Amino acid sequence: KIEKSEERVKQALPSLLSFYSKHGGRPSVEYFDSNAGIKLILQDVLETVSALPEKEYALYSSKSVRSYLYKPFPNFTKEKIKRGIKTKVIALGAGGDPANLKLAERKWLSSDAPAYILIYGPKIAMISVAEDDSPFGVLIRDEKIAKTQRILFDNLWSMIEENPLSHKASADAQKL
Repeated sequence: KIEKSEERVKQALPSLLSFYSKHGGRPSVEYFDSNAGIKLILQDVLETVSALPEKEYALYSSKSVRSYLYKPFPNFTKEKIKRGIKTKVIALGAGGDPANLKLAERKWLSSDAPAYILIYGPKIAMISVAEDDSPFGVLIRDEKIAKTQRILFDNLWSMIEENPLSHKASADAQKL
């Protein structure tokens, strides 16, 4: 029992320390491991963005991570659409969820990347896949860091030329 309790304390300590640090004006950082952790991040995206006046978030969608992202929360896109949440997506690599195009603007870059990055409200979530093929994520709560990332995203967004695929995707979304 002592060993189990010690393990629980070790697992909870980073989260507890991140809340403590937040009071000093420092960011709070949480680490999430496994599909259950990824689901918690996606639930946080829905809850946080639903409370924002503009109900929009930005993301870098990585082709190599995409298949891992929605396994723990297959109805994420439906729930996002139901809540009227819009997205601006810079897709790294081809593909994407056609159902997501109803409330999403998408631009493509041909390069893939090993991480998915979501910028929403005062938060940033980064999701990737470990060597053992299990997903993990890091959630940073800090208005200044999130604002900086959003500035970088918006500037890159404005520099990416409109891709012919995005016109086809828009037309296809209108049919949905």
